[in-house]
Amino acid sequence: MKKIAVIAILLLLVFIIGCGKSDTSLVKSAASDSSDTAAKTAYKETGTSGSDSGTTSSGSRQTTSEGRELTGETRTTQESSTGETVTFRKLEDNTRQKETAEKCDMADPLECVEYMASNGIIYLSIKNKAYDSKLDKVTLSLNDDECDPKNTFIETGQIKEFECFDDRSLVTGTLVMKYYKPMAGEGENQMRTGSLVVKME
Repeated sequence: MKKIAVIAILLLLVFIIGCGKSDTSLVKSAASDSSDTAAKTAYKETGTSGSDSGTTSSGSRQTTSEGRELTGETRTTQESSTGETVTFRKLEDNTRQKETAEKCDMADPLECVEYMASNGIIYLSIKNKAYDSKLDKVTLSLNDDECDPKNTFIETGQIKEFECFDDRSLVTGTLVMKYYKPMAGEGENQMRTGSLVVKME
């Protein structure tokens, strides 16, 4: 009878110890699963796991009041041969592509090389394509309003920059350039016209 009681007690102890180990492994497994889930969530939110080496880049997106999307600056980090970390920044390119309707034309010997409009100012780059004579006493007008600089000159094959003024969102009008062309002997006053259509930025 005593032997049976001792055996029953031993079996009960073995059963209790086995259940305890099983519960401990279940707790460890649950803790491990919870830790893995938290790590995965953190990775998704930050986009990184641990410390990175080599080259990394990040960008941000913003929108203007008009709803246009702007791409943020990109930073690139590199490690030099001396062990120093160097960060390079790529600036955003804000150049606007001109629409097909925009134009700037001038009659020979003049050429409208470049043009843009921003904050009420129209920037024009006019080239003297003639190589026989420079142009003196040059005055450029947009819709009969004189541009800056006034009474200037353009050397042969060179470009002169002018600033005209208009506050419309779409600037359209007639360009008129008056100038004096010195020649061998007696010079002459001349005038050339052109047209401008440009969107204010």
